[in-house]
Parts: sequence; C-alpha cells; structure tokens
Amino acid sequence: MRVVLTGATTPLGRRVVQRLLALTPRPELVLLLRPDEVRPEERDAWRGPAMPGSVPEAEVVVADLVTPERYGPALAGATVCLHLADLSQAEDPRLLEVNLKGTQSLLHAFGAYAQAERFVLLSTALLDQPAPDDPDVGPERFGSMWLATRAGAEARTIHWARRLGVETVIVRAGHPLLC
Repeated sequence: MRVVLTGATTPLGRRVVQRLLALTPRPELVLLLRPDEVRPEERDAWRGPAMPGSVPEAEVVVADLVTPERYGPALAGATVCLHLADLSQAEDPRLLEVNLKGTQSLLHAFGAYAQAERFVLLSTALLDQPAPDDPDVGPERFGSMWLATRAGAEARTIHWARRLGVETVIVRAGHPLLC
C-alpha cells in the first residue's frame, strides 16, 4: 500500500507517521511538505536516518499543494491520501491558497496520478456546522475566512468523492462524516 500524507510536520501528522510506520506490512509513505512547512535547514532532517524526527522510509516531496504538476508524479501507485494540512493563522489570501485551492488541487492530483481508493480530510473547524452545498461560501456565514476555507474544502471533497466514487472520510472533532 502506498499512502500520501500532508501535514506530516504537525504534532498529529508526526503521530500518524509513527503509526503508519508501525504497521505490518509497512506502507510506502509519500510526505507532501509545503515549502513554508519546514525551514530549509530542517528539510534534510526529514530524510536522514540519524536525525530526530526523520522519516528515512518515506519519500519527501516539497511543493505547494496548488502546483500538482510538481508533486503529482510522486502520487503514482498511491491508494490512500491522508490530508491533514491546513493553515489556521494567516492572511486571507494565504488561507484561500492553502486550505481551499490546495485541497482542490490535491483532490485533482490524487484522482489523476494515483490509484485513488480512499481519501481522508481532517476538518476540525466545523464542529456543529453542516457541510455547505456551495464550495465558495464566504466568511460571513462562518464568521472567519479560516472557517469558510475549511467549509469549502469539505464541500469540494464531498463533490469530488461522489463524482469519482472514491471512499472518503471527513474527520471533524469527535466524529467522521462518511461520503
């Protein structure tokens, strides 16, 4: 099994990587890291076997999620994508780029390059809100651009899953939404 993971540098992402590496048989891991996720001096630590926090068993790809032509070929053969990456504190244009456009680009790349079987989206922001029908709903409905981008990411994921028939799980705090 080949697994693609975003958000590997987060505390949750590091725990997910540890759990995946403990599986038997061990899956092939592809870690998609945004350039702003890891400082240049830390990038080698993700590749070197002697460094704390390193993942020598993984293929590390550093690319913006909105540029699937740079990371798409690394998804070849992947059957599972765990999308844990998001920004919670940034300027509105950056939130739109990473949370919304990044999710949309990742969905398209996973569908185009991988053997997509299962997609998991972490979307802890919308605790009591239903997923919107409109993927471009504005911040006025949710009170912040961050929540609006997470809602849009959910809506796009649901639409994509239904269109392609890929098993999809959206994990909100406390409960999964199966698509």
